[in-house]
Amino acid sequence: MTRSRSAFALAPALALAAAAVAIVAGTARPALAGGDDVATAQVLFDDGKRLMTQGHWSDACPKLAESQRLAPAIGTEFNLADCWEHAGRLASAWAAFLDVVDQTHKRGEAPREAAARARADAIAPRLGKLILLVPTRAPDLEIRRDGDLVQPEVWGVAVPIDAGDHRIEARAAGRTPWSSTVRTKDGATASLS
Repeated sequence: MTRSRSAFALAPALALAAAAVAIVAGTARPALAGGDDVATAQVLFDDGKRLMTQGHWSDACPKLAESQRLAPAIGTEFNLADCWEHAGRLASAWAAFLDVVDQTHKRGEAPREAAARARADAIAPRLGKLILLVPTRAPDLEIRRDGDLVQPEVWGVAVPIDAGDHRIEARAAGRTPWSSTVRTKDGATASLS
């Protein structure tokens, strides 16, 4: 199976045009995925798909994720979402399917949009969620979940999360750092305060 890549054949011309614009404008532009990145992404995609057909989800998903990072493509993201669903990472799968819905909607690809929407809708009732209740709000309070900063707007909101153990850390100037681990399960809402 080949990856869905719009403008794949035009990549060299687009890269040349971007370079010309950067030179004329005198500013640097973000680089397009290089040929090596695209080739590596394709090999990783093919290997990931092969592993999926063998039911080796935990080996396939990282390959698809790296393929998507190197050279993003809607088909890769759909397959990554499918892989994550089979591997039990429901929140990751749900979010990826919703991203495919958004991307295909923008491109007017109704059948692909509908397929991704159906998959996301089927996962939604099974999602595990986590609510971080923050009783004290110091001005410089920082909350992290699994090392990632959790914005104050998310505090107190039931956020979909993959099942498993999650490390929560809180830090504020002049206060003792705090950390805890919370276990989340599919289809259930956990909270931590």
